[in-house]
Formats: sequence, C-alpha cells, structure tokens
Amino acid sequence: MVLDLRYNNVEEKLTGVEKMILVFFRHGEAEDVSPSGDDSARKLTEKGGKRTRRMCKIITKLIPAKCRLQIWSSPLIRAAETAEILSERWGVKVKIHQAVGSGDFEALKPNLALCQKEDCVIIVGHQPFLSEWTNHLTGVNLNFRKSAAAALRYEPGSANPGDESLSELLWYIQPNFSK
Repeated sequence: MVLDLRYNNVEEKLTGVEKMILVFFRHGEAEDVSPSGDDSARKLTEKGGKRTRRMCKIITKLIPAKCRLQIWSSPLIRAAETAEILSERWGVKVKIHQAVGSGDFEALKPNLALCQKEDCVIIVGHQPFLSEWTNHLTGVNLNFRKSAAAALRYEPGSANPGDESLSELLWYIQPNFSK
C-alpha cells in the first residue's frame, strides 16, 4: 500500500480550503470474460469484491467527516458493482455517468461544476482514464491497479488548459494484500 499524506490528517489539510475533493477509485478485479463475451458485462470476482471492501474500509478513514459524499460510476458492470460496495459502506446512492465509462472528463466537468466545496465525489472508473485525469489535473503520474484510489483537492472549473496546477493530490493508495 502506498499512502501519501503531507499533513497529519486530511481534515487539517482541508481547513479553510474552498475546494471539493475528488476520489478516483478503480474498479475491483473482474472476470476475464463475461459469459456473453461482452466486455461491459464483466462482473467482479469474489477477490475483487473483497479487495474493494478492504480499500473502502481504509479510505473511510481518509475522507473528512464534513464531506457530503457522492458516488459516480461508469455504467460498465464491474465499475457499477464496485460503486455499489462503496454505496453500501456509506449509504449513498450511486449515480451512473456514461462519461466515466468512456473516459470523457470534458463531459463530466459540467456535473462537477454543480458540486459544492463541501462535496466529496468518488468516481469509480477505469484505466487508463483515471491515470490520465490525475495527470491532467495534478501533473502527477499514477498507475491505478484494481481497487486503487487517489484523492485530489479540486476546484470546479480548474480543469481548463493551463489551470491543472489548481488541483492537488491529497493521497494515493494501491492495494497490496497478501494472498
């Protein structure tokens, strides 16, 4: 597990900050091939569900209690199932966004612009999109393994060309569970 916190806790880092939090969460391990052969229908494996639950437990401790949570997901089954596990943990309804599945951050920006500074939006998605978005917003290259998560301090509207430096990486966690 990799954890990058530059402050004693996330609450301290967010004090007085006028920005929301984005958490990019990669879906858990999925079956190699769905029974229908359709990639979008691939379901989480038992291992994928267990790792997602473990990661959920860990990141629960890193999300400030003051945040108003939202969970957005790709429509692909493996991401939607991952999002449902997070939803069960926090009691938050999952919103499906086609743009998460297609990797279209430009299409997500109007939705993000409607969020408030106290919001924490968890976006359950896929590689390579999560890495690309993180790099675009922070300039940091991260590789999201399955069930990995990263949190950014994000100002809606900051994803305009040249404004990427307005987003900041808060933490990044890769699952590293022994077999």
